[in-house]
Amino acid sequence: MDFPSSEGLDEKQRRLLLEDPGVHKLGRNTIAVLEFLAPFVFQVEQMLYGNVKELSKLERIEVENSKIEIAKFLIRILDYPLARTDLAWKETEEDSDKPRYKADFRLCAEQAMTYLSRLQFSFNQLLCYGKEFNLPIAPSSEADDLGEDDPGPGDIKGLPVLGLGCFVYLVKVEELREDRLPNVYSSEYLLQLTSVYIAALLRRPEEEPVLKGLSLLSLLVDGIEDAALHHRLLDNTFYEDLPQMLSVVMVMSPLNTIRQAALRVFSVYIRKFDWKGRYRLLQLLLKNTVHSGVCGMVIGMVKDNVHHTLQHRDNEWFVGQRLGDLFSLIFSLPNGAESDMLELSDKVMAALNCLRFLLLRDPVSVNETGIWSHIPHIEQGFIAPLHTGIKLSMAHYQARMTAVVNEHKARGKNKSAAVPTSTLTVAGHQLPVMPPSQQMHVMKSACHTYELMQSIVGRVRDILSANERSSEPQRSEVKGESMS
Repeated sequence: MDFPSSEGLDEKQRRLLLEDPGVHKLGRNTIAVLEFLAPFVFQVEQMLYGNVKELSKLERIEVENSKIEIAKFLIRILDYPLARTDLAWKETEEDSDKPRYKADFRLCAEQAMTYLSRLQFSFNQLLCYGKEFNLPIAPSSEADDLGEDDPGPGDIKGLPVLGLGCFVYLVKVEELREDRLPNVYSSEYLLQLTSVYIAALLRRPEEEPVLKGLSLLSLLVDGIEDAALHHRLLDNTFYEDLPQMLSVVMVMSPLNTIRQAALRVFSVYIRKFDWKGRYRLLQLLLKNTVHSGVCGMVIGMVKDNVHHTLQHRDNEWFVGQRLGDLFSLIFSLPNGAESDMLELSDKVMAALNCLRFLLLRDPVSVNETGIWSHIPHIEQGFIAPLHTGIKLSMAHYQARMTAVVNEHKARGKNKSAAVPTSTLTVAGHQLPVMPPSQQMHVMKSACHTYELMQSIVGRVRDILSANERSSEPQRSEVKGESMS
């Protein structure tokens, strides 16, 4: 049975899905399946742990096999439908003291975890399954084909990765049967153990698995002290790829709650690494990120790290030559003056603000960041083409606005003419057909953005000109001394 899509719905609207007849039927069927399973769980519990009678070796093997099959079936229920549903629960409604009722799927999740606990199945075994046996990150539809020839712990084969991810989410985030896990595990170690589950949850197209992955990741990352993760962890592809996964969620998710959660974890996660690790992650993001907004955010993080370093002087990664290696990534335009400046506006504005900060914070006489050594290249490869591109773009939009005004005047003289509508391309995206008044509004907004860029470019050039003027008397003094 297919689960209805919640794409584009906010949190309150997603709750209305519980009233959908198909969802209600799926929930009741899942409850019925778990009720059907109950006598088998109790029978296994009594035979293994109830001291009913002493089991022979053969009987014990048969009962243990039944226990494993029941556990596998429960994990598959956690995979579908439970991983695709909202399992979070609070005792009261938001902004209200009104008690909340537990939805069918939440009751199913609690029942499944109760069964696993009563079977005394090793929660630690399930937690470590993906880490110790290199569980592939595959869709749950392929779960039955995963590693059928490769025995897992306790002869468990082919467990669905989303089911295991949902299991860890319920234990750690929803705190269901959390007492069954060892309390000695640190957040750093738990992040390593659950990395394959988190990656699988974040890469799902549905919103609920992504929310579970973000909630679990946020919980674990918040438990790690800043600068506690060693840069060598980045040799593990999960740690290296995680910021890119989060950036995809930030850009592509239609739900604002998910985008904001991913944004928060993104910045916090990078702070958990030592200085070399932060440098490596930011460098990779600057190289591989295409989205202008994400690029702008990463440049802002570089600026913040430089500011901290200049204040505390506690690392060598965000000053000098190493910082200079990032300048070519920050102060760049993919197509020079012909780049779409509006599409790149977030990155350009962040880069200009970063440049202005460096020039004001690090005087040429100190040049601790090395920014003044790169000014000739930055002026030639970034500021000059940026200034030219802004002028060309503004001229283009002003010409378009003049044409729209002229069309409006001509239409005023010929009132019988049809109202013209035309398409407009802004920031590389063709906008839908719109009337002239809306086109004027869009083009004025674009021109305002260009004016902001032009203003900061002017401030940067003023700083550079002031520095040149202040250095001229010094050069004159040196020249006079050499002539005498």
